[in-house]
Amino acid sequence: DDGRRAEASAVAVREVLSAAATRAELTGSRVAVTFDPKAAAVRVMEFRWAGSPADWDAGGTWQEDSLVPAAAIQDAQFTSVRADDFAADPGAWTVEFPPGQRRPALSLVLAEKTSTRSWQIDLPSGSMRAALTSGAAGASDSTVDLDAAGRQEDPW
Repeated sequence: DDGRRAEASAVAVREVLSAAATRAELTGSRVAVTFDPKAAAVRVMEFRWAGSPADWDAGGTWQEDSLVPAAAIQDAQFTSVRADDFAADPGAWTVEFPPGQRRPALSLVLAEKTSTRSWQIDLPSGSMRAALTSGAAGASDSTVDLDAAGRQEDPW
């Protein structure tokens, strides 16, 4: 069903963001996350130098990271993409994780095309793990009743 494919897409994007953050943190590589609308996929890209490490003038190219499978976007679309305080075009975007610098915090909203369901994927700046929350598109209530007893904000 469409809803399951859209939710699976959100989970896959969360995993791609987590893999990119981990790769950038642990390897010090120049990494980017990109959404290619033609392929309808989110990919991890790595900048690879063309020449030897001593030849800085040789330049390089962005290449897809072969260790991280792309996240196919099915029956869903990005409605919001933010890197720190900057909004990106939800239709096509790239966010780079520069080595040795603070990584931007990412917040993406992926909405099902045929309903009001949406998923927010957040990758805080210092984290190597993205979080996924679900709700209705445009919903802003983030209260979670962890004990299912209606105590929401009562201390444990």
